[in-house]
Amino acid sequence: MAAPTTFQISGLLEKMTNIDKDFRYMAVNDLMAELSKSSIALDDDMEKKIVSSLLTLIQDKNAEVQNLTCRCLGPLVHKLKLPQLEMMIDALCVNLGSSNESLRDVSSIALKIVLNELPTTGIQQTVYNCVKRVVPKLLEALKTDSSAVKLEVLDVLGSLLMRYGRTVDLYFDQVETIIFAQLEKERPSLRKRALNALGYLTDVVPDEQFGKIMQRILTVFSKSNVDLGTLKTFVLASITTCRVSSVRITPFIPKIMPLLIQKCRTVDDDELRENCLQAFESFIFRCTNDMEDYVGEISSICTEFISYDPNYNYGNGDECEMEMDEETNVGDEEEDVDEENDNYSDDDDVSWKITYRHDALEENYDKFGSLLINRFKEREDNVKYDLLFAYSALLKLTKQLCPELAAFNSQNLHGTADFKPESFSASNFERILNEEMDNSNRQVFIKLKRQVPSLMRALQREIKTKNITTRLNCYNLMSHLIRAYPGILKEYLEIIATNIKSTLSENSSTDGNIKIEALRFISLILTTHAYEDLNNFVDTIVPLLVKSIEDVFYKTSAEALLTTQLTLYVLNCQKEKLNKNNVQQHVLSLHQAIVTKLKVNDIDQEVKEKTISTTGLLLSLFSYDLTPEINQACLSALFERLRNEMTRLVTVRSINTIVDSNAKIELQPFLPDLLTHCSEFLRKNQRSLR
Repeated sequence: MAAPTTFQISGLLEKMTNIDKDFRYMAVNDLMAELSKSSIALDDDMEKKIVSSLLTLIQDKNAEVQNLTCRCLGPLVHKLKLPQLEMMIDALCVNLGSSNESLRDVSSIALKIVLNELPTTGIQQTVYNCVKRVVPKLLEALKTDSSAVKLEVLDVLGSLLMRYGRTVDLYFDQVETIIFAQLEKERPSLRKRALNALGYLTDVVPDEQFGKIMQRILTVFSKSNVDLGTLKTFVLASITTCRVSSVRITPFIPKIMPLLIQKCRTVDDDELRENCLQAFESFIFRCTNDMEDYVGEISSICTEFISYDPNYNYGNGDECEMEMDEETNVGDEEEDVDEENDNYSDDDDVSWKITYRHDALEENYDKFGSLLINRFKEREDNVKYDLLFAYSALLKLTKQLCPELAAFNSQNLHGTADFKPESFSASNFERILNEEMDNSNRQVFIKLKRQVPSLMRALQREIKTKNITTRLNCYNLMSHLIRAYPGILKEYLEIIATNIKSTLSENSSTDGNIKIEALRFISLILTTHAYEDLNNFVDTIVPLLVKSIEDVFYKTSAEALLTTQLTLYVLNCQKEKLNKNNVQQHVLSLHQAIVTKLKVNDIDQEVKEKTISTTGLLLSLFSYDLTPEINQACLSALFERLRNEMTRLVTVRSINTIVDSNAKIELQPFLPDLLTHCSEFLRKNQRSLR
């Protein structure tokens, strides 16, 4: 078998020299297929010919041929003996220093492919020799003046450190010296590549050398006359080191943090401040316990710079302070009642943990809550989004203080016929808050409640903007607010309904995500507020639901049907207290939209299933409010869905919901067909259907 294969490969090598690029491309492709076969074996002469041909095609004028040649080197690595492998690596390293940019790029890719194909476990002498052979050549290339060459070399060096740094000593001392030399260069792209390589290096070096690397960084931080660009780069170096070696960097935090805090406060450079803030974030996230002593000062810096915008005057700078004073004075009686139990002191800052301690959360509402709300007027959209996310993070942590709230899922996402809304009533939450929750946790919710008026004023201003993302984030924040404090928005339902009406009344070209978010927000309100507070709200949203069910975007229609199910539950629970004519009018409007959708065949499967579920729920709850003719027409349309394999399961569940209810419906005309279908379904293999 060997002779025909050798002859065939010789033919492919000849085609690689053809003037037609298509011949060259197909020859490389066929060679790659041959090399991928496990049975193939190459003699020394054939190895030399293949390596020589592929190294020539690396310099081909056609980019497709070059790229395919690079890929062909991967399977070739596993067939070569050490001499040819070393020769190929040497040639690629030489190409890295070429003045031809295209050749440098493709050689860098080829070298990484070759090195990546070498095994990382069970290191053999062949692999060891290859890896040790490459590093000195790369270090030598980094001593050149060409930044373009250095970029490619640093990329390859980083790949080597990542794959083999833990198993092979890759001249770490020399690599460290070279990398730090690149960090002080002026070209930003070169510094960025050097930072990546530094990250790989710090992840694999021994502890002793890691200490030397940290000392280099600290030395730059300690200098008073260091170049500003270098200082920024070394701050980023500390972030990179923290990201890859957070455990080993903790002993150096007492030395790093005071210097970073000092630079952030004293050096008048916005980019450096931004880098320092990113460093604070990285260290707090990865070294939480060791950063406790510095969180207070970092919080002070954040408070100072969160309002920093030297190019714009927002007007009344005292608005935040006025709102904070107002919120502090509201509910003074509640504070007086609990004052004797309030044992919080500034000493607690020593063990500040935002994710675990309620007193820290209470402090955060005082320190950041009103400040964030006031900054919602930020003119830069991306900054505004971060402000909204930050307040949402406060609300998420607040929710965790109440285990019942933490376990609450606001809505059923499946929309099956046995849909049961999970609710968390405002009265239930107030009972937990006043009777079961300890005073320290209760204070957090009191702080939140005081900020709601200013929060809603700020959100109402932002939710009217034309920016879709801003409005989405506003709905998202209000959703988190309800999840953290059910029933808190009962005083704002009228204005919220107006905003929702504006959102859902927009034309179909509007981004569907904003409508979906508004519908989910309606669902949250329905499941977290007292039914008696929802009367006017329901009157407003029913026409909007009808329009949303008819929406051409299937996701909007499906979400509207899910929200309709919740609305039907509210109407059913409140129909004794509501005007009977209003209830009937709402039910008829929803019925018309639902049945119209039910009769459409060419719609999305999710919409079909939710329509069937909603039809079953409508008949089970409101058959007494609908005429017999309407009930029979609904049932007839529903039973048609039994004939469709894709909808029969959800239809059976929907019919089961009707049968289990007190619905006033005459099923006699449909029983023969129903029993026939059910008997057939019992023979099916689908267990859920049976």
